[in-house]
Amino acid sequence: MVLPADMMDEVSARLRPAIVVPVRYRIDGLTGAAAQLPQAEAVFAGRPYRTRLVKPRLTLTPEWMDGFERHIQFFDSHYVK
Repeated sequence: MVLPADMMDEVSARLRPAIVVPVRYRIDGLTGAAAQLPQAEAVFAGRPYRTRLVKPRLTLTPEWMDGFERHIQFFDSHYVK
């Protein structure tokens, strides 16, 4: 199930996580059903705390996340052609 942006905001507001890592959004080069998902930039535009990850890996530590509240981390186009 893909949550609409407003529902994602509601769930995030209730849970208040330090980090949000969405996993279902369109990345250039994908085909089939994945090509119908919304673009990450469109979904997360206007969010005050968002980071486009330029590497295909994310390592989280409590020290690194200290002070974050609902910070969105999303992956760039990391796919093999």
